Amino acid sequence: MSKQKTLVKTGLMAGAVILSGYKDPRAVGYEKTTDLDTTKLETSIKELPSNQIISAPQITDKNLTKREPQKIYHRFEEIPEITDNEALLYKKDEYTYIINQEQYQKDGTIELKRVLKQETTKANTLSLMYRSECHTYNPTPNEDQLVRYIVDAKLISSTGKYKGPSQMDDGAITNFIKFLSASPKYRDYVLPILKNTPSDLQELEKKFYNNDGSIRSMEVREMLLSSKAYQNIQINTGIWPKLASKETKNYIAKKEQELSKRKQKLTSTTKTYFCLTDLFPDNDTFIKALEEYNLSSFALNRQGKPKHILAALALSLNYKDETGNLDATRIPPYAISATLSHVNWQGNGRLALKQAQTSRTNLKQNPNHLKKLVSSWITGKGNRYGVDEISQLNMITPEIVEQYLFMELPGAKNFAQKYQEAIKQKEDNLTKLQELQKAKVVAENKNISKPSIKTLLLELKDFIQTR
Repeated sequence: MSKQKTLVKTGLMAGAVILSGYKDPRAVGYEKTTDLDTTKLETSIKELPSNQIISAPQITDKNLTKREPQKIYHRFEEIPEITDNEALLYKKDEYTYIINQEQYQKDGTIELKRVLKQETTKANTLSLMYRSECHTYNPTPNEDQLVRYIVDAKLISSTGKYKGPSQMDDGAITNFIKFLSASPKYRDYVLPILKNTPSDLQELEKKFYNNDGSIRSMEVREMLLSSKAYQNIQINTGIWPKLASKETKNYIAKKEQELSKRKQKLTSTTKTYFCLTDLFPDNDTFIKALEEYNLSSFALNRQGKPKHILAALALSLNYKDETGNLDATRIPPYAISATLSHVNWQGNGRLALKQAQTSRTNLKQNPNHLKKLVSSWITGKGNRYGVDEISQLNMITPEIVEQYLFMELPGAKNFAQKYQEAIKQKEDNLTKLQELQKAKVVAENKNISKPSIKTLLLELKDFIQTR
């Protein structure tokens, strides 16, 4: 320890000892003592430099506080914005950036807003957005479906033929499981219900994914459906009783009892699908995997793919980017979602493709024709209230941007790039602000009149001598 630090420590310790022995003359039992010895304290004071100072605390803006999430918002103009100054109070994973969908639809301009993640809409799975089509759900005209948005992974039709929120038959379930088998992100979850080895799945991955981890185009993957690597993926439909949870087994037993009254039964593929929901870490991860399948792979080998329907619709609406190329991402999410739902339920999109190609005049003359057109594409109860309800959603979340890429929408790559550039600009501004505030604090600390240790000890000596 340096001599200077020793002197400071000695002086402060002396002061502390002296003060600890001081008694109030008014207290009971007080006895006057002799003059206090301050020799050590004086020595410490004499040998201290007069410019020795104590660091002052940093200055912070006490007017800014973190705000707790209040509710889920669906309108861009209603959700509270987090300013640059406020953003410094949050971790980066606590906020996100959303796009004003109406503005982007109008002129292709990205208006960005920084918001709390927990306040953004959860209705952001495009292929599953119209869950009001499901047989167990009866929406009312004024019900906020987006607030009540729930995806039931174990949904089953009354006949037992269609399973899950996207109502897949056994063929679609088999293709879904093969999609999971090829995915490096999901294959570990599906491996227990397969007869294949991990090396079989890695071979399939090499065919369906690029070296950078991105999935190959639909056209390339369509040609691979007849490949040996794809055809050799085999599902062990007899393994489910060993893997399914007690809850799932009870659910299967209940559904089998209901179907037996109609002289129908669940297939082993159906039971394996329900078992698969137990193998994922949580429902959200399972739904995300199902959504990615619906967006990127359900339409393989089917006529009228969503990306072709939406390209035709973008052409009829004359939606283009700044370079003059078609931009289907300017189509509102409710219409994109309706297209996905139509193909998913009908098994193909031939009718929707033809209507999108021949509706140019009506779409130009009547702004409401788009709602009317896509409403006719919705099967089930969703066409009654769903389109009007979901059209109220006018924000594009990061999840929706990602889904545009999975769908291979015309203009999606350019849109995602512009979105990332806008975010980078916001974050760069935030970094500059943070550096400016740090510099300001350093400057203000230097200008603060701070008492030296020598001054403090002199005041302590005076205090002692007056007692």
